[in-house]
Amino acid sequence: MIKIRKSIRDLNTKKVSFFSFQKLINLHKITLQEKYTLLFASLLLFLIGAALGAIIRKGSDLKENDLFEAQIGQDRIEAVKKRDIFKDN
Repeated sequence: MIKIRKSIRDLNTKKVSFFSFQKLINLHKITLQEKYTLLFASLLLFLIGAALGAIIRKGSDLKENDLFEAQIGQDRIEAVKKRDIFKDN
């Protein structure tokens, strides 16, 4: 009878230690998967951002002078709109 109780106690102890080790192993697996996921997501977003950046840079053929002239033209349009508003009153 004593041997049976001792065997049951030993089995319960082994069961607890097994589940604690299994929990630790699962925690390590999750941590490793999180690292790979972060790496993959970073690379994916980098590739998407690089492609979009290349498209945007390729699409802008304006020079600095053209941008300056475009800004002056925008300022003139706004000035004309303000004058038209004052003329109506």
